[in-house]
Amino acid sequence: MLKAKFKTSQKLNNLLPVTTILLLIVSLSACQTTLPVFEENQESSSSVTEDRDCTEKKKTSRNVQYDYLVYANKMIDSMVKNRNVQAKLKQQRMKIYLQPVVNNTSDNIDISAINYAIKNRVIRSGQFILADSPDTAQYRIRGKINSINTVNDCDSGQRKFSLSLTGTKQAAILWSEYKNLK
Repeated sequence: MLKAKFKTSQKLNNLLPVTTILLLIVSLSACQTTLPVFEENQESSSSVTEDRDCTEKKKTSRNVQYDYLVYANKMIDSMVKNRNVQAKLKQQRMKIYLQPVVNNTSDNIDISAINYAIKNRVIRSGQFILADSPDTAQYRIRGKINSINTVNDCDSGQRKFSLSLTGTKQAAILWSEYKNLK
């Protein structure tokens, strides 16, 4: 009887590595993803996994609104330090009108927050007088957000955020800068 138990345990010990390998193979094959096969004439259609991946990319993307606000502040600082602007400021304080930033994209961007950030930065510089209308101003700050390219529905491509300081009477550009955002 003891001999029979010993033979059975030996058989189980011999089967243990084989079953472990089989379980490993089965689990690895379950993790594999299958890709669709398309015929030459067949058009590809969007699958559920692509839509899920797109949603995940949108959820994990950085807060773009914050980037616009940071770049607006940096660009206004750059404008204040600009050589042309400094030369005009030595003559007298500039009276400027802040034209609202234009969003030429399909993105939902809080333009009022960007305009407020620009206004705050201009006021805090202490070197400009804000005008209520473009008619009473010498210069105006214009801003635009444009699409550079659109890859697909999931990846909205790059955005170009630009600000410029131009004369109201003459169309001369005194200062201009842009930033590319993804």
